[in-house]
Amino acid sequence: MGRAALEMIGQSGLGYSFDPLEEGAKPHPFSEATKAFRLVLSPRFRRWLLDHLPLKNLHAIRDIVDIWDHTTVKIFEGKKRAMAEGDEALAKQVGQAKDLMSILSNTFTFAATDTTSNALSRTLHLLAMNPEVQDRLREEVTQARKSNAGNIPYDDLVSLPFMDAVCRETLRL
Repeated sequence: MGRAALEMIGQSGLGYSFDPLEEGAKPHPFSEATKAFRLVLSPRFRRWLLDHLPLKNLHAIRDIVDIWDHTTVKIFEGKKRAMAEGDEALAKQVGQAKDLMSILSNTFTFAATDTTSNALSRTLHLLAMNPEVQDRLREEVTQARKSNAGNIPYDDLVSLPFMDAVCRETLRL
């Protein structure tokens, strides 16, 4: 898990700071332990283990994760290409210059972790189930875009009060 993702989850979900995110700061022991664990059980080893353990359910999970990975990489690469081509290509792809999912993705996506994708999925699901909240969040983001000529700087994005409340409530649930 990346330092920023761990810090965001720690502060918003647990009210605990794992890392001040300052250059040269010593990483929190939790972060170091997570990295060490990942080195011991590398993705290549985990994949080898999945492929060679004779468990049908485990193979089914592996196949599902492969589909998720293939699909999300395809979506991400398409979005990245559209963004590289400029706002017109992006607008054509999503129907407007900046969609709410892109803005929320910028809030959550600091590291490619299951926790991040789960938080983003949960947020989008809750917004879909609560259209009045979605409308209020869209209004706040739209106003922020207007006052920043269409591009919201990170510091302004994370200081949006309703956006912050939505993110914190999603992580709380």
